[in-house]
Amino acid sequence: PLFHWIFARVSGQLCHGAVVGKNGRGLMLIGKGGSGKSTTSLLCLSRGWQYCGDDYVLVQGERAISLYGTAKLVERACPRFQAMAHRQERARDGTGKGKVVIWLDSSRITPELSLQCLVVASVSPQGTTSLESCSEAVALQALAPTTMLQLPAAGQASWKRLGRIVSGRPCYRLWLGQQPEEILRQLDALVD
Repeated sequence: PLFHWIFARVSGQLCHGAVVGKNGRGLMLIGKGGSGKSTTSLLCLSRGWQYCGDDYVLVQGERAISLYGTAKLVERACPRFQAMAHRQERARDGTGKGKVVIWLDSSRITPELSLQCLVVASVSPQGTTSLESCSEAVALQALAPTTMLQLPAAGQASWKRLGRIVSGRPCYRLWLGQQPEEILRQLDALVD
């Protein structure tokens, strides 16, 4: 809440999402909890992508700015990324959902990336990965509720800032399948 209040004073907006990229060009993975944002962002990091942040990032103008050197994962996903964890502990969010916070070495964090597009992450019911364009309205619907419901006193000004973040940027839905290489192949096309 304190970050939200401070950054709002300088036209910054905290966003519930993960930002990864290549060559300074980033994409924001957005969606409800459990949609695969954190796992996908760590998959990208493990394959040489730049990692700006997970769970919450700051967006100010065209830039996504790192706030934390952590990622929050469901417990079953942790073994895949154990080698990247500097430290880990169970999240103290009170939800009982079994999430684990892992701390990444600071050398693995990219302080900021130019935000190129938004990607709504969704687990594929068929288990196959695909990428499709979606409307700004669909992206805003994936970004705004999860962001605003977690930020006390987020109101009309936050809604307007979130609308500006989405407006004019390409928006996509990524159906996450079970093949990591296919996920990376689909995302590569958005930042290369």
